[in-house]
Amino acid sequence: MDTLEEIAKQLGVSLSTVSRALAGKKGVSAAKRQRIVQLSQQLGIEPNQSASSLRSGTAQGVTVFASIRATEVVHRRNHLLITEAKQAFGSVRMVIVNEEENINRLLRQTFAQGTRALFFGGFTPELDESTLHWAKENQLILCGVDSDIPGFDTIRINRSIGTYQAARLFLLSGRKNIRYICASTLDAPDSRLQGIIQAYQSLNNELDSRCLVSLLGASYSIGYRLGKELLSQGAVDAVFGYNDQVTIGIYKALCDQGIRIPADIALIGFDNLDVGEYLSVPLTSVAQPMQESVDAAIQLIQWRIENPHLPCKTITLPTRLIARDSAPIGDHSLREEIFSVPGEFQ
Repeated sequence: MDTLEEIAKQLGVSLSTVSRALAGKKGVSAAKRQRIVQLSQQLGIEPNQSASSLRSGTAQGVTVFASIRATEVVHRRNHLLITEAKQAFGSVRMVIVNEEENINRLLRQTFAQGTRALFFGGFTPELDESTLHWAKENQLILCGVDSDIPGFDTIRINRSIGTYQAARLFLLSGRKNIRYICASTLDAPDSRLQGIIQAYQSLNNELDSRCLVSLLGASYSIGYRLGKELLSQGAVDAVFGYNDQVTIGIYKALCDQGIRIPADIALIGFDNLDVGEYLSVPLTSVAQPMQESVDAAIQLIQWRIENPHLPCKTITLPTRLIARDSAPIGDHSLREEIFSVPGEFQ
């Protein structure tokens, strides 16, 4: 109480105003609330009302942190998360985080304002040890959706399974001159490239580094430029386009040059954006677990509210190949071979 009185005195506000601001209650302007929270932090305290309100059930709603640089598929998933979270928790707030934000201060302020739980939607925050300790000490509820926060609940997406199936589709369909648009290298493969490597190994082949094309961006225009460059390289008969935006750009470049899809060049994307299904040659793509990841995140938060002391959980969900006309399964006897998943991916 002495600290609250000190804050009230320094800012020239009433003690009740300080209490309402730190408890996240209504009746305090945003500017005044921000000054109160900042001063409380400068005085070496953190508003712990969020922890007690979780236990008493008085905290209101949840917050979704999203990066300003989120991809199209992450934007879609966050929109779905907001819709579902509002139904589950009554209210939801979205905070767009840019590179200049102090994520540690922002997280503390969010809980000080009375949020019930916080989702990180599709990006991993750089939280310092003191913030993580403070969050643990106060039993705050954080959940990463395709985002890892050490010591807290996480929904992970296994991208290797879908790319494994995509590469096997190309190989088992007899494609010989395949190009994979990648954001990593054979020396340090990301999860997408790991799946492709595993597909080659499963068929006693070795992936040649010359099959990899460095990703220079993830937009339609970048894909269009890559498509034109691939055509200048000669005998390419299949392309994995990293994501659907890049793949659709490649698709347009091929169509502009009279290339037949898939007769001349087969195409596979990643993300399974809605637009791909409505192209004149519907796009084969690796689907992320959109609805499944949102449902799992909400259920995980609900479980955590009831079980604040139990160890953190990690739920891993698979991607999967959606075969359409741009890279069809011509021989249906191959379907089981293409979609089978080795035990290490489970």
